[in-house]
Amino acid sequence: MIDSVQARQKRLLQAVRTAPDSAAIVEQVRSMLKKQGLPEGPAQSQVEKVTSPWARFFVRYDPAPTLRQVDVPVLALYGSTDLQVPPEQNADPMREALRTCPSDDVTVRVMDGLNHLFQPAETGLPTQYAQIDTTMAPRALEAVSSWIQERTAAE
Repeated sequence: MIDSVQARQKRLLQAVRTAPDSAAIVEQVRSMLKKQGLPEGPAQSQVEKVTSPWARFFVRYDPAPTLRQVDVPVLALYGSTDLQVPPEQNADPMREALRTCPSDDVTVRVMDGLNHLFQPAETGLPTQYAQIDTTMAPRALEAVSSWIQERTAAE
């Protein structure tokens, strides 16, 4: 079932990436979901999600060209259990994009055992965010504050 959902999600994203406009996305996605037997209600919900201006921008946007132009200090933190922005898919591309940027002060770090909100988490499931008592792990706060202090200390 997971493989099926992943495959459908990949096809949806590919349609958003390649279709020339919203009407074409609607047509492709509706056809795809109909073939898969998805009921009209959930299918319509999917169509609305992937055709929104935000969704189209999000799926099509490549941040690498912008990152290559950054000329200020950068701190990029990832949580090792983040399922929304998985570090295994994002940290190395971030490092690579920033490798050639004008800034000579770049830190990209994966913080072990933290989720997307930098809460301590074993699974990283978004459904658990509200169940975790810690708003933000003290070590994540320390990483950010010490990074800032190192760059703003009076000389």
